[in-house]
Amino acid sequence: MTQQKTTSILLLTLLALLNISTPAAAAAANKKLCIKMSRGKELKEKLATESNVLLVLGNDDDDKTYKELCDRLEGTPPGRVKDFEIAFVKDSNMRRNVMNKAAPPSLGLIGTAEKFVLDLITGAPPPKTEISYPEYVLYKTSNPEAGIRFVGGATIENDDEGKQMADAVSDFVSEQLQTKKIGSFVYALGSYDMVAAQIMKYETGSWQQRFWAEGVAKMLQTMFLKYPIASLLSTTTPVMEFEMELITNYIKIGQKVVEKGKNYPKEQVKRLEEMLENDDKSISELKKESMSQRVYTLKRFSEPEKFADKDIMSFLVKIGMNLLTLLLMLVMIPMMFLSSPEDDEEEEEEKEEKAGAEMEDPDKEEEENDEGSDSGTPLLTKQEKKALAIQRAKESMKEDKENVQKVLQKNGGK
Repeated sequence: MTQQKTTSILLLTLLALLNISTPAAAAAANKKLCIKMSRGKELKEKLATESNVLLVLGNDDDDKTYKELCDRLEGTPPGRVKDFEIAFVKDSNMRRNVMNKAAPPSLGLIGTAEKFVLDLITGAPPPKTEISYPEYVLYKTSNPEAGIRFVGGATIENDDEGKQMADAVSDFVSEQLQTKKIGSFVYALGSYDMVAAQIMKYETGSWQQRFWAEGVAKMLQTMFLKYPIASLLSTTTPVMEFEMELITNYIKIGQKVVEKGKNYPKEQVKRLEEMLENDDKSISELKKESMSQRVYTLKRFSEPEKFADKDIMSFLVKIGMNLLTLLLMLVMIPMMFLSSPEDDEEEEEEKEEKAGAEMEDPDKEEEENDEGSDSGTPLLTKQEKKALAIQRAKESMKEDKENVQKVLQKNGGK
């Protein structure tokens, strides 16, 4: 009997341990960890499974930037990095093969000019040309044959070189894959931070508060033309979707402040923070990140920044100018395409009349009359000369049209 009790206790203990360790094991399984590669075959297998891969080519896997990138990857909600891996490559043959095919991102003429100006403003270092490890090469599932080489750098302002370089590499990956940066981050929009501050500045329900919450906020939204255009063309990226959602949150919170009062943001922050603190593992990592972002946006209202009056006035003037430019474009573009065939015919007739008038010159008329009288040529009346000039102009224009048509037919035949 005692032996049976002992066996039962051991089984219960084992089951309890399994129940305790299962959630932790499941959580660990969901987290993304960096891997190591030594053969090109491993890279092809990863790309075949629809996973984009950032290769870190280096001599030492204890590199600060690599470790920082791995920490950020591990801390990213699994839902955002299900199709992304970071792999360290130390093998010299594989590094050489990768770098032989890798090329910097294609920016185009306009993109190159924009980057040049931005680098001048921010003081970013010049792009890398020679190979110096560690190197960072991104392989996308859409183009598995050749990688995209990170040729940027970080402006080192303090001793934390690893974090700053990791920021630069994360920006590069985010731009190429059109996703949010790896890591768990919260974001703010500078323009809407000013709107939030002004909404909280004025009395609840006042016309000034409504002006900012319902006027300026929505006018500002119309200026982000890339979002409606992308939606129309079905080219919206995850980053655009996130940014549109962020703008919508700012606008909705501003409207709620007008309706419910200036305590609304603070009350919502308290409610959401309590939910996050009392989390019993029922909230997914992706949902936690979304809630943290909402808390951060609410705090842009409950703890607003301070702006000088001249900055606010400058901000309003810029919005007004941009809105005016947009309206002019909306008016002018249709007018450019509304030119009717009748207008073209009228212009042609005017040209013919002008050509006839130019050929009729009083001084030349007298000279021609003199020459005609000397040589015995019959003199023409003024009306006859005018009619002759118009006839010659028409014949000349007709001949020009025929020549143009011949050239067009010739080119079309080719």
